[in-house]
Amino acid sequence: MIYNTIVKLLNEYGATEEMCNNLPSLMKEKLERRIESLDKEAWNYEYWYEYYRHSQTFLELYGERISKGE
Repeated sequence: MIYNTIVKLLNEYGATEEMCNNLPSLMKEKLERRIESLDKEAWNYEYWYEYYRHSQTFLELYGERISKGE
């Protein structure tokens, strides 16, 4: 469902091939920065850490398909 939504958005907004190719790596970089900036002492640290890690797993599974615009 999330994958289909991303592809639909890319198509609806007329994303170029370059944009599609770069999106997964840009998202991965952003997620890494988010994880690094998490406050390990925060009460919700584990929630956000897991959230970002699941997002990274999604990109590992679907990043290539997103970049191809499939």
